[in-house]
Amino acid sequence: MIREATLDDMFDILSMSKRFMELGPDTFVFDRHLLEEFVTPLLDDPNSLVLVSDDKGVDGLIVGVCAKHPFCGYRLAQELIWWVNPEVRGGVKAIRLLQNFVNWSRTVEADFLSMGDVSAVGDLGKLYKRLGFEYAEGSYTMRIK
Repeated sequence: MIREATLDDMFDILSMSKRFMELGPDTFVFDRHLLEEFVTPLLDDPNSLVLVSDDKGVDGLIVGVCAKHPFCGYRLAQELIWWVNPEVRGGVKAIRLLQNFVNWSRTVEADFLSMGDVSAVGDLGKLYKRLGFEYAEGSYTMRIK
């Protein structure tokens, strides 16, 4: 079942976020308190979405916000966290979380939706790495309207 997260889900949200951070580069250090400070107001913000997958316990999460893009004025729904615990991957949880995020993006009248990608690809990525950069995240964008 996909549902809106509540404060009662905060432990699970923080635990899954920590697992995500542990799989990435050491570019960013996980700070449980900062993430809790960030996510808590999103739970009640109409321009934010925090959903969890909860079948026999919370095991998936998507967090996003929608705001006017500062360069062009389009409303952009931006995914911030999308995670399903590895032990329950391979089913439909991730797709259901994403479908709910796309549907929500339409309800808040987003023009575009942007999803992050944590894999480094292409020649530009190789150049950046040679220059000492660490890949953090790219994105994929979909027109909603």
